[in-house]
Amino acid sequence: MNQLQQTKPQSPAKNFNSLMAKFAEQKMSEIIALSGGSKVKADKFVTDLTLLGMDKSILECEPVSVFSVALKIAQVGLSIVKEQKQAYIVPFVEQGVKKAQLQIGYIGWRILAKRAGYDIDAELVYECDKFEYTVDENGKKFIFEANLKDRNETDTAWINENLLGAMVWARDKNGVTRDFISAKKLNQLKNTNQAVKKGKFSAWTNWSEEMFKAKAIKYVASKLPTDDFMLMSAVNAENEAYKEQPKFEAPAAQNLNELLSSSEKPNSSVGAKNSQTDDAEFIEAAPVEVEIDVNADVLPLDALQSELIKRGASEDEAEKLLARVSPDEAKAYLADPNAIDNLMENLRR
Repeated sequence: MNQLQQTKPQSPAKNFNSLMAKFAEQKMSEIIALSGGSKVKADKFVTDLTLLGMDKSILECEPVSVFSVALKIAQVGLSIVKEQKQAYIVPFVEQGVKKAQLQIGYIGWRILAKRAGYDIDAELVYECDKFEYTVDENGKKFIFEANLKDRNETDTAWINENLLGAMVWARDKNGVTRDFISAKKLNQLKNTNQAVKKGKFSAWTNWSEEMFKAKAIKYVASKLPTDDFMLMSAVNAENEAYKEQPKFEAPAAQNLNELLSSSEKPNSSVGAKNSQTDDAEFIEAAPVEVEIDVNADVLPLDALQSELIKRGASEDEAEKLLARVSPDEAKAYLADPNAIDNLMENLRR
């Protein structure tokens, strides 16, 4: 008996990843340029891109918007891998259509500042803490003692009620810049977020402390006396992501198979326009609570590569050399500038 054979449809994740690969193929020259001309780094970006479909929240987003945000993250030199906690592809829902937006995390801001020549960190101050903040001819000074017994940082309501502000330190080769961001200013920054303005669930719901720290660091980093392109681009990109969205009508449903057959222009928008956004719901990815170390494994090799290039190594030379260096060894080199000079001498032999 003859039977009709039907092709089994691919899973949504495979369809999504195929589409990401197709977008990447069309933009490969741009991706290589964003990777500093390194084909190895470009290929890794594409691999990471095609693995995004494993995240259900991203899988449900409009694919074109996901690809666009991934490129923005690459443009500022951060990783799109969520587990590295540098930047997040954040979904928001608008009249039934889920799209992606950019959100840079606490670690991401510290990494960007580090690459611009600054070690930066923040600490929140509450009503129950011992805190003095003075300014004189020598600059700004903090005297701070956290009251860990009476703190309740896991309670969002308690944080909002008791927050005084955030201390921020930024150290470069010229010394330390100190600043204090008041709770009033932090809440003003918080309220630029559309999810907060609309009273919707967001990262602020359960991760207020981490979000306040990220806002404080971003605020100070944006005012540092630096023209670092990556840092300023990151500030502008995230600001752009959380501007009020244009009004548009919810588009007709379109599955990934249709997109795969009609997506020759990955930058085109999948959707119509001119409608109301009052029912828009914005959802943010919650940051993971971690002890932050700016010298985490994702950073030492990048920082050491930057130091080698500053000393005259080409990017290819630095990459080949670092292929034999572990993150722990990179940390040791970074702690001893003379060791980096010796490394350069060995490279030139």
